[in-house]
Amino acid sequence: MDGVTRKDMIEQFGRGYDDLIDALMEIPKEAWWFKASDDKWSINEIIVHLVDSETHGYLRCRMALAETGHEIMAYNQTEWASRLNYNEKSTEDYLELFKWLRLTTYDLIAALPESEWEKYYIHPERGKETLENWLTIYVNHASNHIRQIQQTYEEWKES
Repeated sequence: MDGVTRKDMIEQFGRGYDDLIDALMEIPKEAWWFKASDDKWSINEIIVHLVDSETHGYLRCRMALAETGHEIMAYNQTEWASRLNYNEKSTEDYLELFKWLRLTTYDLIAALPESEWEKYYIHPERGKETLENWLTIYVNHASNHIRQIQQTYEEWKES
């Protein structure tokens, strides 16, 4: 990834919280607990998942920088959602946590010199992931779930 592309990706990463809030502002709260089917997540569950994933991203980024080459933990998102009762969690608390996780990581990566971007961690299922790979994953992760939230809202309106 060249420096210009990386800078653009860093800025996209930094806008993740605002993009999420902008999407949620369009959706009435009563739609947040709607599930189109048992195997689909509600908007609330998507938000909580996004934040739990962001905590992993926060740690993975720092692991790559501080202890490059170490193996990180994988997790089963379906089990987390079920066993941690995602649909019963406070969306407001989780959104606040997402804001701060994203902001502090943005501040960290925006200041990184070029030489740091090839540092990496080892994912137990995917193998070596450089910090550049990590950035792409977490930019896309938020964007993909914002689209999922919008789709769930459309399904709610049709129900």
